[in-house]
Amino acid sequence: LGAEPKIALGLRVQRLDLSDPLQASPADFAPLAALPPALEGEIDVSIAALHYRERAVGRIRLQLLLAGDGEIAIEQASAILPGQTDLRFKGRLAGAGEAVALQGDVNAVSDDLGGLLRWLDIQPPDAAAGRLRTLSLSSSIAIDRHAVRLSQADVRVDATQLRGSLDLAIGETSDTRRQVEADVALDRLNVDAYQPGLALADAAGLVRRVLGDADAAIAARIERLTWRGLQMRDVAVALTAENGQLRVSDASLEAGDEAQAKLAGQVDLGNGDFAWTAEVHATRLL
Repeated sequence: LGAEPKIALGLRVQRLDLSDPLQASPADFAPLAALPPALEGEIDVSIAALHYRERAVGRIRLQLLLAGDGEIAIEQASAILPGQTDLRFKGRLAGAGEAVALQGDVNAVSDDLGGLLRWLDIQPPDAAAGRLRTLSLSSSIAIDRHAVRLSQADVRVDATQLRGSLDLAIGETSDTRRQVEADVALDRLNVDAYQPGLALADAAGLVRRVLGDADAAIAARIERLTWRGLQMRDVAVALTAENGQLRVSDASLEAGDEAQAKLAGQVDLGNGDFAWTAEVHATRLL
């Protein structure tokens, strides 16, 4: 390639059909990361339509810049996914082999979140009509072989806005417990609008399914929460889960100007055994 290797590659594809399930990971970019570190140039790939899972992904574009310093800048990675979803990423690819990592900023806007989830083979909850319609997401993201990290995330689903961070580590072996760390704040959450009649036992069962095989540290705050007709505000919870034991160290809420409550305790996520302490202050009982 000469003393100063250079590359200029452009590829245009009108249609591409995929039948096998996609299982993409940063390691799939290892051939790019294995390019000579001193290589300079540009790679520009566009696909007009990629057919996958009986739907079309349109306007796929990938623009890479190689500056000769060993890293690959992803100037643009974008696509129109099912559900009228506009997905865009800009960042960089660094490392080699299984240590390759992807870092950057991701943005997504969807006008049919339910349709997008179904295309991804994620069964959405049976939400009321008109819910799970819109999504907007903006976040910094870092992905390597074993972990996904979202930071400075700003997510809006319908009328609910969530801000915060999430770290998810899947472990190096199949018997390694998942690690979850999250610190999030929501401006509002109307449980009744999405799961009318959701009982406390159902909510507890959901927590057991999500955290039963994970170790976690989660802090969440909700400015306004509506559940089973009760309107609450300034809801906060801090919890940890380790080896199947869930510990709630600080949970609090206010119900109008009439009641404040604090809750702490422990739950065995395997058999459901629990021990709680509660403190309630009320100015009116009826």
